[in-house]
Amino acid sequence: MIKGVLGFSQGGALAALLVAMLERPDALPKVKINHIPMKFGIFMAGFKTLDLTVTHIFDELVTTPTVHIIGKTDFIVGKKRSQPLIDACQNPRVEWHEGGHHIPRDASWGAFFKAYLAAWDPDSTISPSEVLSPTPPYLAPEAVKGVRTKIIPSL
Repeated sequence: MIKGVLGFSQGGALAALLVAMLERPDALPKVKINHIPMKFGIFMAGFKTLDLTVTHIFDELVTTPTVHIIGKTDFIVGKKRSQPLIDACQNPRVEWHEGGHHIPRDASWGAFFKAYLAAWDPDSTISPSEVLSPTPPYLAPEAVKGVRTKIIPSL
C-alpha cells in the first residue's frame, strides 16, 4: 500500500483531495476507493479545490499529517491561495522556500525530503515532526513580520 502522497500546484490540490477522501470514503458515494488513509501528504503550492461537487470533503478537518510548501515569491499559488487548504488540516506543517512557483531543489530541500520520507519508516529513530526545517528560522515570514532593517551608511 502507498504510505503518502506528494503533489505540486494542481497536483497538490488533487493530492489534498485524495488524502481527505481516504479519511472519509463515504463522503463521495459514487467514488469507490479501496485503500487505507495515507500516513502523510505533502502539498507544494497546493490549494483547496473550489469544485462544489467535492468541497464538502473538507467540512471536517483533515487529520492526516500534512506538509505545505509555499514559495515566498509564488504569484500563482501563494500564501493567500494556500491558506484555505492549510486551515482545512488539523496539524499542518508549513515550510517556506525562497523561490516562486516551482519545486525547491537546493541541497537543504533534498535533505529535508529524504529525512521526512525516511522518518515514516517503522524503523526510523525520529518522527516526521522532528525533521528539521530546510528554511533557516530567521528567513521564515513570521520571523521577519514587522521587522525593519536599519541601513547604516558605510564610513
